[in-house]
Parts: sequence; C-alpha cells; structure tokens
Amino acid sequence: MANWESFTSSRNKGTMKLQTLRASNVQDLIGMINKLSDIDEEKINCATDAGLDGLVQLLNHEHPKIRALAESVVTELEKQEDEVVIKEGGYKGLKDMLRYKNVEAQRDALWTIATLAGNTELTHDGIVSEIGWPSILTRASAKVEDIQLPAVTLIANLCMNEEYHEMIIEEGGLELLKGLANSPNLKLKRAVCNAFANLCSEEENIPEVLGDGGIASLLAFVASGDEELVSGGLYTLANVCNLPEYAEQVLDGIAPVIELIKTSHITMVLKGAMACIGTLCETPEYQQRMMDQGLLDALLRVGKTSNPEIKYRLAASFNSLASNAEQRPALKDPQGQKISPVITLLKQLVRLKDPDTKKEAEEALAELGFKKKKKDGKAVPVVVADVGERERIQREQAERIAMKTEGRYATLRMANEASARSREGIERETVETDAQRQAAMREAIEKEAQEVIRMERAKLERERAEAEAREAQLREAIERQAEEARRATEQAQRQSQMMLEREREDILAMQREREEAQAALQRARLEQEELERNMSSMMDKMKSDMAGVEAERERMMREAQEASASSVGRSTSAMKIIKSEETYEVEEEHDIDDDYADEDDYEDDDDKREKAKIALVMVDLWEHNEDMAVTESALRKLGALAMKERNRKLIRIAGAIPILCEILKNADPKVGLTPSQSLALSVLAVLVRNVRNRDEVRKQEGLRHCLRIVKASDQEDLVNDLKALKELCKNEKNKVILRDGRLIEQIVPKILPENQPVQEQVLDIIAIISMNDVKSQVVVRDARGMPPIIKQIRHAEPEVQRRAIRALGNVSQNNRKIQQIVRKAADTIPYVVSRLADDNMEVRKAAGGAVAALAENEYANQVIIRKEGAIKMLCDNLGSSDRDDVKEQYAAAIRCMAKGNTKVQADFRKGPGFSLLVHALTSENIGLRIHATGAVTELCRDNSKNCDMICGAGAVHPLVGALETENNALQYLSEGAIWALARKSAKRRNMFREANAIEPLRILRTSDNPQVRKGAEWALEALGDK
Repeated sequence: MANWESFTSSRNKGTMKLQTLRASNVQDLIGMINKLSDIDEEKINCATDAGLDGLVQLLNHEHPKIRALAESVVTELEKQEDEVVIKEGGYKGLKDMLRYKNVEAQRDALWTIATLAGNTELTHDGIVSEIGWPSILTRASAKVEDIQLPAVTLIANLCMNEEYHEMIIEEGGLELLKGLANSPNLKLKRAVCNAFANLCSEEENIPEVLGDGGIASLLAFVASGDEELVSGGLYTLANVCNLPEYAEQVLDGIAPVIELIKTSHITMVLKGAMACIGTLCETPEYQQRMMDQGLLDALLRVGKTSNPEIKYRLAASFNSLASNAEQRPALKDPQGQKISPVITLLKQLVRLKDPDTKKEAEEALAELGFKKKKKDGKAVPVVVADVGERERIQREQAERIAMKTEGRYATLRMANEASARSREGIERETVETDAQRQAAMREAIEKEAQEVIRMERAKLERERAEAEAREAQLREAIERQAEEARRATEQAQRQSQMMLEREREDILAMQREREEAQAALQRARLEQEELERNMSSMMDKMKSDMAGVEAERERMMREAQEASASSVGRSTSAMKIIKSEETYEVEEEHDIDDDYADEDDYEDDDDKREKAKIALVMVDLWEHNEDMAVTESALRKLGALAMKERNRKLIRIAGAIPILCEILKNADPKVGLTPSQSLALSVLAVLVRNVRNRDEVRKQEGLRHCLRIVKASDQEDLVNDLKALKELCKNEKNKVILRDGRLIEQIVPKILPENQPVQEQVLDIIAIISMNDVKSQVVVRDARGMPPIIKQIRHAEPEVQRRAIRALGNVSQNNRKIQQIVRKAADTIPYVVSRLADDNMEVRKAAGGAVAALAENEYANQVIIRKEGAIKMLCDNLGSSDRDDVKEQYAAAIRCMAKGNTKVQADFRKGPGFSLLVHALTSENIGLRIHATGAVTELCRDNSKNCDMICGAGAVHPLVGALETENNALQYLSEGAIWALARKSAKRRNMFREANAIEPLRILRTSDNPQVRKGAEWALEALGDK
C-alpha cells in the first residue's frame, strides 16, 4: 500500500493499486535447499527477499527435471531498483513447468510468477512476452482450483500496470473475471475484487468493468464479511463514486458501508469505507441521504481511531458537510451534551501535526462559526457566534467545574473497588492457566521427544543404507576408471602412430604441391612465351592483311575513275578498317538479400581462354618488380578480369588473394593508400563476392587490413573497403572476427554525415552483421547506433531510407530490449508501417521485413502496428504486382503479427487476406511459400472460424503439395499447418485425407531431419492415422 504522503496527494482518486499476494508458508529458504550447494547464496537471498515460496518448494520437488528447472530460474534472479526480478529470457524454466501435467509443479510455478508480478511492475513485460497472455488466460479458465487461483491472482497483479489494462479488458481477461465474481471460493473472489479495483483506477475502464451488474457485485463484496474482500470492494466503490452515473447506484446501497464505519475495528476496512464516504460527501445532493442513514454517528465513532489516513478522511468529510448550510444545524446540535461532539472532535483534529488534516478541520470549524484569533501572541479558539450562545457556553463551563469537583472522589472510590475485583479474578485465572499450561507442555515435550527419537532412528537407517550404496558405487567407479585408463592409454598410442604417419603424408604432400607449383609456373611461362609468339605472328599477319587491303582499295579507286568519267565529281568512300576490342562481362553488384552463385567444377573453352589471360597477369604479380607501373597495370587487368563471376574462382586458384593481402599489409590510412594499394583493395572488394574467397581472405589475415583501412579519409578507398567488409560479413566466422575487432563501433559514426555512398555501405554492413546475431545487435545498441538508424529511416534518398529501415529491422529482430527502444522512439513504428504504402517497391520490401522483426514475440509492438492499419496495407501489397521476393517480406510480417494475437486473427476474417495467402502457397519463390505457410499456421491456430475459411479458400491441396518438395523448412511448416487445421474438425480432416495427404506424411515420418520427422507424426495423429 502507498504511504501517507502519497495518499494525501491523491485524495480524490479514492484508492491505490492493490497487490494480491500468497500467504507465506516457508520459514527458512536456506534451510530448505541446503543440499543445493551449487546455487549462489546471493540468489537464495534474492528469492528470500521476494517471498518466492512456490519456487522454493519446487527446488525440493520429487521430479529431477522440475528441480533442475527451478534451479535454472533461481540462477536468473537479480535486483533492479531494489526489486527482485528475473533476467531477460529467464522465464523459460517457469514456462516449461507450465507444460507439465504435474499439478503441483504448475501451481507453484504460477504462484512464483504471480508473486513476482505483485512485487514490482518491472517484471510485467517479461511475464507477458515470455510466458504469454494466452497461456495465462488458459490457466485462469482451468477447472482445477490449485491452477486457477494463482493464475487469476497473476491477472489481478498485472492489472496494477495501466499499460496492460486494454489487453486484459479486450482479450478475454475482464470477461473471465466477471464470471468468477460469484464464485464460492473466497480466495478467488479476493483476487477478482483486487483486479476490479486496479482496473477502476482509470476512469475510462469503469464502464467496461461495471457493466452487467458490476455495482451489485461490489456491494456483495462489501457485505461478505471477509476483511480483504470488504476492503477491496470499498476501494473500488471509492473509485466508482468519481463518476456521477455510478455514484447514484452506490448511494442506493450505502447503508452497509455506514454500518461498517460504526462497527468495524479493522483499519483496512475503515480506510476503504472512509474513502468511499469522503468521495460521496463532496457532492451536496448526496449528503442528506447519508445523514438519514446515520452517517453522523458513524463519523463520530470513527473519530476515536489513531490512523492518520482515516483522520484526514474524517476531517475532509466534516469540511464537505459543513460547507452545506443545510447540514450545519445537525453538526452544531449538542445531542444532549453541553457542547456539540462534532465541534469537540474538530478541535481535537486541529491539534494534530499533519498539516492537511489540520487545514481541513480548521476550514470546517470556520464554516461552523469558529476561527482563530491572536491574543497575547498565542493562537486561541474564540467563539464568534451570538451573545446567547456565549452565555450558554459559560454556564456549561461552570457546571462542568462543579461536577468535576463532586465526582472526583466517587470516581476514585469506584476505581479502587473495580481494581480489587479485577486483581482477584486475575490471580484465580493465573493459577488455573499455569496448571493447564504445564500439563500441556509436558505432553507436548514427551510427544516431541518420541518423534525426535523416531526420526533419528530412521535417519541412521537411511545413512547406513546410503553409505553401503556409496561404497558399492565407489568400487564400481574405481573399476570403470581403471578400465577407461587402460583403454585411453591404448588409444593414445594408436593416435600417436597415426599422427606420425599423417605428418609423413603431409610432408610428402607439401613436396608434391611445391613440385606441382613449380611445374605450373614453368607451364605458365611457356604459355606466355607461346602467346607472345602467337601475338607477334598475328601482328605480322594483320600488317600484311592491311597492306593487301590498302592495295585493293587503290586498285578499286583506279577502276572507278576509269569506268565513270561522267561521275568525276562523285565522291568515293574509303573502306574503314574497324579495330575490334574485346570487352569483359561486367556483373552488377547484388543486394544483401541475394548472394552470388556458388562455384562449380565445369570448365568450357571460354574458361580456358580466361585462364590463360589470368596466368599472364599473375606472372607480373608473382615476380617482384621494382617498377610499380607494371604492378599497377597487372592489378587493373586483374580487376577487369574479376568482374566476370566465373573468373573469381580461377583468380583464387592462381594465388591472387595472398598477393593482394600482402600488398595491403603496409597500408596506412592516416597518410593515404598508394596507387597499388588502392587497386589491390578494389580488386579484393570484387573477389570477395565469391563465397569461397571470403574464407581465403580470412586465412590470409586480410580481415585485419580491411578493418584498419576503415579509417581512410579518401572517399574511393573508404567505399571500396566498406564494400569488401560488406561481403566478408556474410561469412559467419568472419562476422565474429569483425565484430570483436570493433568494426561496428568504427562505422556507427559514419551513419549521420551526409555521404550517400558511405551511408549505403555502412547501413548494409550493420544489417548483415546484426541478422540473427544477438551479440552484434547488443554491440550496435551499446555503440549508440539506434538513434542515427532511426533518424535515417526518414532520409530523402530512397536508397538510404530503405537500407536504414532494413538495418532497423535486422537489429531489432527477436531482441526485446531493442524492440522496446524502437517502440519508445517517437512515431518510429507508425512511420515504418506507413512505408508499406511507399511508391518505391524496395522501400516497401524493407518496411515489410522491419514490421516482421518489430512484431516478433513483442505483443506491445503488435498492438501499435495493428492500430496503424498495417494489416490492410499488407493485404493490399500481397494482391499487388510486386515481385514474389518482396511479397515474401509481407507474408513474414503477417506471420509475426498473428503469432499469439487473437485480434489479428479476427481482423483477417474481414478482408481478402486468406485467399491472398492461399494464392501465395503456389508461388515459385520458395521463401514466399515458407512465410505464407507460417502465416496460415499462426492465423488458424486455436481458431475454428479461421480454419474453416482457410480450407474454404483452397489451402488444402497446396499444403499437401508442399510435402513433396525438397525444402525441409517448407515441409515442416506445411506439416504444422495441416496439424492446426485438421486436429479439431472431422470435416477438415476428411478434406486432407481426400487430398491424399496420408502417403507423403508417412514418407516424411522416416525423414533424416528430426523436425520434419516429428512434424509428420503430429500431422498423422491429427488426421487419425497413428
């Protein structure tokens, strides 16, 4: 509960957030798990501080798997802001326990989650995202009381977080709570009442909560007689009274509330009742009805309490009543006493130290005709009423003095007699009680001693049996170790012999390779000489041919002059000799989503000619030449040859990559690269487009040189280096080395400065290195890369914009903390969603991928994306003329949004979404088919209406056809879709049987892939074929 200061600052709200907790039944956590020596004591203390009794009981569960899961959860405990929470991803153990059929395990796991949720709102995001709202709701609907109670308690504690009010109200939580409001289970009703109170803390939720007889349920809680249920109901009524349309209904049933003030001695109940009365007293029209039902007597009775909150409510209520001229006579009425008890009580309240209570009491006295007047430097209360009133007060004071003098002795005498009687009774009771207590203690000590003896005997028997078992195990272990040592010695001897033989073979292989390399060099030299001879002969032949052509041209000119004297003025056109130059096939650079073709061993005549050209160039690079012009010329030729994709394999085989890395070895970006180094870098940037060349660069330590050149100031060198790094990052081993080499930290500052070629490459590198890599995503976040990426998604240039959106999606993918950062950035998610309607198709593609990444396993983001109209835009794009690889991203976004989201499932029934997804199942693009199948699975999961509509749209035959493809991912997802569609409907099951789904599933049941094999078993089970 909140403290006094927070209470007085929010007096008109009526209530605070109510936690629903479980009574502790574990006395010493360390004593219960003293056998688990491998658990950190700090973690144990965290569990103790948080009161996680359910988790402690699981640590001693009879089932070893459940014990192991409980230990994994304890190790994930940590403190944030002085509150015990579970680390990100640490709820997996609890989630796994909820899948066990063991009721005790599910119960204690749910109590652990509910306690964490009640302790602090810091745990709520992790619980909803990792445990899942559907899972919580399912268990809250269970018929088993031990499962239902902690689940409902968890929902009540989630209601403390206003961010989840909409989810709880709209996704079945409120409907469930209303159904349980009339449960005979008192503990269940307490949790429901607290949930209502927390939901009603927001006025906009009150109509939803109190619809369909909610006020009647609250009044029933108040009349239940249970302390916790009564106080929860009263606090909820206090919230409700802030709305006039419900205040009248509360006023009709206010009699029990006033009666509680008169009779109850429980502080929590009195606080709630006074909060409700105080709120109603602020409306003058309600005051007389409450006064008629005995409100004044109730207020006078509660004035005896010492609780500061209640006194404040009391003073505020009197202030509200005194502000109404119609109620002042009743407040001034002495009720048969010499002075009005209300005025006496208010004077007592004025003397309190609390400034708020004092202020309310002073205002009430002022309304009743009293005020403070300065006299001799002291503040004294002075009556400012009429002369008759003053005379009456003076007479009362005189009578009071006389009565006090006469009654002093009588009172003292009566007190002495009462004291004597009380003393005699106490002595008699003490003697009787001591005798009974001694007899009971004797009996308890005897029983306890017998029990201790019995337990010690049993313990000795167990220890003896365990000692014998340990001794037998020790003997067996020693024998096994001796046998293993003998086998290990023999194996080591065999391995030593094998290593010697392998070393000899390696030496021979190296000698053979050296001889082959020398022979290849000799062959290359011979080929060069022959090519030079051929070129010389070709030049000679061309010269002779040109001479012949020139002679023929002269002869024809003479004949033309002789044959046509009349056409002397006609101009004759000389034949032009056109010099043909050979051109190379230049390949466009691929986008990051598409890699280059893998190598093959096929070699045609064209490859042989290219091989000869490469050999000529490599001769100049193999031999060290002092004239750098020769080296630069060779590098230019090599770069031209490398532009043809098939040549890159031949260039690697020729040994170009070690030479290029050697040239870059001494490159110094501070002073600038030499011409030969710049050329080597540009050639390397082209060569690493080949998949195998990336491994070769790593083996030759080329990554180190590329990382160093990132600091280059020359634009062309920097762009070439970034292009090379972009391709090198596509290799998983290279990605780790580059990330550890602080590549991300070096390129993040280059995102914002306006330099489009550099920005494009930097954003591509971040997108590639962060894809499906949590460590790289964390490095980008820690390097403060998120703000510049978020800023660049609004860049004026489409190329920069689409790369920024793609990088944002890859960095956020399946990373809840970064997804939250993006959600909290102003208008970021709405802007990304709006790019689904961009004129540029590539921007739309990037936006689809980003929406999928932001929505994946993050319910709060799914809600925002859905509200921005993403579903309609995604369906429109699926039905457009965009390429299938672009539609693949749209399907992926739908798949991630629909996962565990019943609202998205319902939205798809309103448009053509199902038919568009079914059409995508027949696409030639395998990626589109995979994501469309996944989207169909998520949309139909546990939703019979969607299942019928999807089957009606024609999904059965494409799903069955996908089983016969060679793609394991598509096979597995198709099996899942068949399982989800067929498992709860005989009609849909027969549709798949008629489509001949049984036979391919039986074949897949013997697949080498374990996932495909398991999926086939599930699908066959759903189809009734076991």
